[in-house]
Amino acid sequence: MRTRLTIIVLLLVVLPTAVLSLLAGRAFQAWELVLQDQLETSASVAIQTIWKQLRSQLDDDLDQVNTVMSGSLSRSGRYDDAESSAKRVSESYPLVKCVYIFINPWGFLYPQEESDSLRPGWDLPPGAGGEPNGHRGALVDALRKAIASGGSDGDRVRFAVNETPYCFSRVDRKRDLYVGCEVNAAEFRRLVTKAVSGGAGAGFVLRVEGVGYSGAEAGDVVVTDSFSTGPSFPISTAEGADVPVLASGNLFTPFNSVRIVAVAQDPEELRRMGAFHARLYVWGVLLLAIGIIVGAGFVLREAVSEIKLAGAKSDFAIGVSHDLRTPVASMKVLAESLYLDHVPDKDKQKKFLGMIVKECDRLSQLIERVLFLVRFGQDALIYRPVNLDVGDLVTAAVSAFNTRGGMNVDVKIDPDLPSVMVDKSAMTQVVLNLLDNAEKYGKGKAEEGSAKEIEIMVSVDGRMVEVVVRDHGRGIEKRELKKIFKKFYRAPGAYDGNTSGVGLGLAMCKRIVVAHGGRIEVESEVGVGTMFSVSLPIVV
Repeated sequence: MRTRLTIIVLLLVVLPTAVLSLLAGRAFQAWELVLQDQLETSASVAIQTIWKQLRSQLDDDLDQVNTVMSGSLSRSGRYDDAESSAKRVSESYPLVKCVYIFINPWGFLYPQEESDSLRPGWDLPPGAGGEPNGHRGALVDALRKAIASGGSDGDRVRFAVNETPYCFSRVDRKRDLYVGCEVNAAEFRRLVTKAVSGGAGAGFVLRVEGVGYSGAEAGDVVVTDSFSTGPSFPISTAEGADVPVLASGNLFTPFNSVRIVAVAQDPEELRRMGAFHARLYVWGVLLLAIGIIVGAGFVLREAVSEIKLAGAKSDFAIGVSHDLRTPVASMKVLAESLYLDHVPDKDKQKKFLGMIVKECDRLSQLIERVLFLVRFGQDALIYRPVNLDVGDLVTAAVSAFNTRGGMNVDVKIDPDLPSVMVDKSAMTQVVLNLLDNAEKYGKGKAEEGSAKEIEIMVSVDGRMVEVVVRDHGRGIEKRELKKIFKKFYRAPGAYDGNTSGVGLGLAMCKRIVVAHGGRIEVESEVGVGTMFSVSLPIVV
């Protein structure tokens, strides 16, 4: 049964745990990649946050320009009103460098050059404004193209002319009227630098690349019109080392030549953290696996213990029934002989009656012992200690033992023994159990020609009364001496010759002696014999 349980535990617990541990170990080998991915995700989120923050601030300023300028034109449509409003906007919003009002496709309502024939107001004749030239002409062309292409963001258009950024938005309810501004590039760079310096996270730093940053030129960076994080690639650091890029992204139009790059603050630290986390989780899995295996071992142990307990209870029931049947059968035979007048001799009749009385005493002792074993197995022993002489208790126990027949007992009791406080019935069971063990395991080992087979001695040792039971039997091996006082434990030699017993006697003896404040010890030598000594405290 034990082998079967071991195989079941091995198949259902140990092997799956080992497989899972190996798989987890393989997964933890890539833990550095997991940390790298987490860091890349954090860096990408930081860059996107900065992107949205800058875009939102630029759009907010453009909305304010649109509101103020369109409002000034709605009130009077006069040139001087637009100029004062534009001046106020430029002073209030650092990102706004120059303000423009454009009507598509004719040209600018504000500001007007001296060559412009546009007159103030909203009604423009065909061909008014003349042909723009120079930078202003390039601005008009770029603005017309941006509007024609549908704008970069619905009613908003953003573009650059000769690396100068512009932003325009459509005026509400005016299909062809746009208000915009030239963006102050220096102020925008300051905002980018501020956002980047405050956007770094744990394990990575942010850097800005592009026109106007770190002396870079327009051709030094990748220009796109979308914000995206591509694959990592090395960039040159101040120390000249190559550091892997965690995430990167270009800003929105017209600043798509500016790129924000996130790099690992300390790549070696990332590797160390990856290795540390891998070791940490590997140890965690190992400890979990060990815990599962140890737990399975305890379960197996308890299962084996329960199986042994069930077997011991069965053996106990069989042994008790056999021991009880013997005196009952003997008494029945003697009683039937007397009842049927098969024994006419008066002396024999008296002898038979005496034998019946002895068998009754023997049966009473067996019942008392069974009750003690049952109560001990249920942890329900109750003691009623009284003052008594241990010598008298031992004498009565030996007398009861001799009624069973078997090995002789040599009794030596010191005179004038001091009293001890013990439960008489419980301590009698201790002595009887030690005598019974001496008889079971001491047969056939007595000295040749000697009638002394079992010795029992009672003496005083300091403040203790000592009861010693010695046999000259097979003895007990040293490695078994510490185990014989455990419940249901029987030494390997105890099964030789079908010796009866369930492994409760010595455990019960120790429990009773310790409960009375005493101690029980054993000395044994294989082939020589065994000696049990019980020490009980003297009543002061």
